[in-house]
Amino acid sequence: MKGKNEIKCGIMKKRTKGILRNALLFLVIFIVVSSVIVTRNLNSLDEIWNFNFARQMAKGLIPYSDFNMIQMPLLPMIASCFLKIFGEQLIVSRILAAFLGTSILFVTYHILKVLKLNIYIRLLSIMVFFLVFQSFFYLDYNFATLLIVLIMLYLELKKRRKVDKLTSYPVFDIIIGFLAGLCVVLKQSTGIIILVMTIGYFILEIRERKDIKICFKIVFYRLIGALIPIISILIYIAANGAWKDFVDYCILGIQTFSNHISYLSLLESGIWYIKVLTILFPACIIMLCLSSFATKNRVMMLITVYGLAQMTMMFPIADASHFLVGSMPIFIGAIYGINLFIAREICQNTKNTFYLFNHLKYTFIGILFVLVIFALKENLSYLKTAKQYTKFNGYRYVRIDDELSDNIYKVDQYIQSTEKTVYILDASAVLYQIPIDKYYKNYDMFLIGNLGSKGEQGQIEQLKKEENRVILIKNDDSPRNWQNPEKVREYIKNNYQKTGEIEQFDIYE
Repeated sequence: MKGKNEIKCGIMKKRTKGILRNALLFLVIFIVVSSVIVTRNLNSLDEIWNFNFARQMAKGLIPYSDFNMIQMPLLPMIASCFLKIFGEQLIVSRILAAFLGTSILFVTYHILKVLKLNIYIRLLSIMVFFLVFQSFFYLDYNFATLLIVLIMLYLELKKRRKVDKLTSYPVFDIIIGFLAGLCVVLKQSTGIIILVMTIGYFILEIRERKDIKICFKIVFYRLIGALIPIISILIYIAANGAWKDFVDYCILGIQTFSNHISYLSLLESGIWYIKVLTILFPACIIMLCLSSFATKNRVMMLITVYGLAQMTMMFPIADASHFLVGSMPIFIGAIYGINLFIAREICQNTKNTFYLFNHLKYTFIGILFVLVIFALKENLSYLKTAKQYTKFNGYRYVRIDDELSDNIYKVDQYIQSTEKTVYILDASAVLYQIPIDKYYKNYDMFLIGNLGSKGEQGQIEQLKKEENRVILIKNDDSPRNWQNPEKVREYIKNNYQKTGEIEQFDIYE
């Protein structure tokens, strides 16, 4: 019979091995993810907008009062701390994005592990998720919300595996509520829905009278947890005198956002796998909902609830990025459902689930090995050439193709050589203003829905008051962002004098 010390030693060794395996897995995923995020060319306005929010906060500016944004400020607040420490450079934001993307895949792997999927199916799944997401990963509040939702789902599944009945654990419920509150202060619109679903889905689990009392306890503790980050952020906003502007941009301003992208537009995407996933997604939702209620599978119901909450992310903008972020928990549920079906109908024994894949383990390991080798090669290639990309402050060590580099240089040269204040009324304005360390509220985030409660008319009225200024707008031959305030653009063309051109911009005074 083993002594207590031997048992403790065995437990410690097992925990140490588990920690090392997880550390190795995280490192491998990070190497692969960073090879597509850190090394990519400068080409995403979403990435630059989010970087600029954090950059402004790092400089001491207050959100809403000093710069216009419509989401809650948690993500730029966190990112700004790293920018203060490591420098106000986009590369810092990209490294954070790599950690964010890695964490999403890492947590997904462990969700599938809790769901008792074969290890090779877990590895295959996160490889597929990586290949699908790789072009869209960047530091963004939608991806941050996805990570929090996946962590919540993981914790709920862990609890459900241990206790398969309605039970209230105050500390656990406060933690879940706190995480749901973080979703709210990342993005208020979807965060509130996630919070409501997180504290409200227990109604579906009520079976007898005593369950009602338990539900009230769960809801109470989760609300307590959620209020911690929400109240903290609201105190920060009020303490900095930004309450009025917060309401104007973050609440009332959203009403001016009239544009949307239909879900069906995804079928017209130029990316073939987006089209395939767009067709499969509704079928997966139906499968999860039916199986949840038909089998009363609590685990399936849990995944379905979190999947439906996260799905709200893709409305009103159902572009490829929002679709992938909003659909991931549902596809995780679909993988779990398919696993259950095959285990029951084909293998007949959960221990042998997907046993056919076991003889392919060397194939999976080989694919992963090749993926890591290519990722290392790309990262090393980037490190060798990174020093040549130091032309623009803010974009140091970020790859920029020659055409865009020349474009930024010429426009910035024009701005700096002009004695008057130069406003670029276009979605790309911040691309040019960052290197020369300038910022103009509203004009540098010139998008419908981001201009406060007065919308486009408010900007027209503001322009009427501006003196000694030059305005740049995209010429008629250049593509404009789908959220471009066209009424303001037409007002400028009809009421100001065109005095020249610089690159793709017309100059008005």
